Amino acid sequence: MYSRICPRCGRGDRPFIGFLCNLCYVNEFGVAEIPRSIDFTYCRVCGSYKYQGLWVEGVGSVSETLSEYLLIVLSQKIKPTRYIEEAWVKDISVSVVGEPGIHDVKVRLAGKTGNVEVEEVKTVKVKALTTICPSCSKKATKTGYNAIVQVRPAIGSLDSAFKAELWSILEDLGVRARSSIISVDEVKEGVDILVDDQNVARVIASKLKAKWGGVVNASFKITGSKPGGGRKGVLALSVKVLNVRAGTLLSYMGSPHIYVGPTSRGVLLVDVGKGLTVEAKLEDLARSRVLDAGDYVGYNILVYRLTADLGGSLYFMDESRGSKVEVERGKVKLYVDSLKVGGYYLVYQLGDQLYILGEARVEQGS
Repeated sequence: MYSRICPRCGRGDRPFIGFLCNLCYVNEFGVAEIPRSIDFTYCRVCGSYKYQGLWVEGVGSVSETLSEYLLIVLSQKIKPTRYIEEAWVKDISVSVVGEPGIHDVKVRLAGKTGNVEVEEVKTVKVKALTTICPSCSKKATKTGYNAIVQVRPAIGSLDSAFKAELWSILEDLGVRARSSIISVDEVKEGVDILVDDQNVARVIASKLKAKWGGVVNASFKITGSKPGGGRKGVLALSVKVLNVRAGTLLSYMGSPHIYVGPTSRGVLLVDVGKGLTVEAKLEDLARSRVLDAGDYVGYNILVYRLTADLGGSLYFMDESRGSKVEVERGKVKLYVDSLKVGGYYLVYQLGDQLYILGEARVEQGS
């Protein structure tokens, strides 16, 4: 039971805040003060919004982004009334915002003093303004980039599979890194990636080299001077990637060779006719081309499963033909770090020599 009487309503069966009951206090003074109107500027292309002079990535629809923006702004500007010890934004109700204009937003405020909690709903008029953020403007005009990553194939052209892997690598970058990419353009020679942050360009080039192997060459074109000193310009990173996989048949020095994989100084090839291994420089592959394996008698890349490693022999199963294969260890040319029983491997056999080119990906049941 309460022993006080509210001077405004005459009720004595409610908790008090100051000299009034909780309901009369909220009616008279409110829970907290917040701005009555707020401007909200967002990009009509990507949905990001402007906050304290910076552009922040949106969280979904314009309405969802506005809710996040209001929560941030109102939480900073909220001021509890006289007897409220603590106040916060409890809920924001935003109707669908699709066009610029004035929007009435319902904001539920909550406050607390001692063990007494109170709430009230206020209306905030939001003036929604649209523009194009600097990042989208650069992408639309393809200007403002400070670096370019030029992805070029070592042999032939980049096929659709490699381009899909390239997009996957770019998608896996962090949000801030992805926002630095102005455009990704397919050109005759390969793919050009325009970036407004040179450090991000270096990260992209490093990831491509780690994924495929190859070489990265850098050059810098000076475009002017920075206000505080130093040079400004465009960083060009030429990434020549190894766009072939183990077992690919290609021409090299006028004869067919099998590509095995990258080395510290270039690439390793196997001469189909002679069975000899060749370490070629990456730049020497510029005149090479991928060959049609069906035109070469005796060329056949198979998948073997290692079933046993006993004594001086390796035992394999050619599951495509249902046959077992035994090879003396001395007749095996190994181009993988190690072999494990049960593993699947790409192999090429020339005479009595077996070349294990790399691990094979085999789907369950195939």
